[in-house]
Amino acid sequence: MKIKMSSWVRQHQTFSFLMLAGVLALLAGWHKNRPSDQPASTAIPVIPGGPELAEFSPPDGKFSIYLPGQPQPDESSIIANRDGAANSHSYITSYRQDGFLFFLSYQDYPEDYLKLNGPKKILAAQEESLLLQKEVTFKQRKSITLNKTIPGKEYQYGAQGWGLFVQRYYLAEQRLYSLAAVGIYGVTPTYIYTIFDSFKLKD
Repeated sequence: MKIKMSSWVRQHQTFSFLMLAGVLALLAGWHKNRPSDQPASTAIPVIPGGPELAEFSPPDGKFSIYLPGQPQPDESSIIANRDGAANSHSYITSYRQDGFLFFLSYQDYPEDYLKLNGPKKILAAQEESLLLQKEVTFKQRKSITLNKTIPGKEYQYGAQGWGLFVQRYYLAEQRLYSLAAVGIYGVTPTYIYTIFDSFKLKD
């Protein structure tokens, strides 16, 4: 059955596509260019038998999260949509002992655009965008919240040739956050949820 893509989804699938494409590109070059891990000795939270974590809070990101290794920024880009443009920022890091990558992105929507579409529709568009990508096979999907008030979605899905992806979206006011982790060798460690749960917004 051929899927008919709505014009609205077509305008919004770019962010999800770039996120997934970016992760897959990073996986392709992971063995060639492995970043060195230099975790902080006083990192919190602690993962028994896992990587040490250090707080990461980029300028203007309005968030903090505890990650292994040293997150590296991708170049910012402008993502066109119906009512203007949204700045997109991406960061990546890895933990080579357990063979997984963590990918974090965020983008800002114009205020008028948010009022027109609303959180539910914007989050739904991310899922529809993933569904339209042939590489993706969904394992699980559910609605989540951050601080009991900020709407979000969580997905587990496979991508052809790679391990299990775990991804969360949060829409906080005008900003959409995307957090994703994938196991390089087909196994995604359960402690990645500790990393996800350390994500906090800043005033």
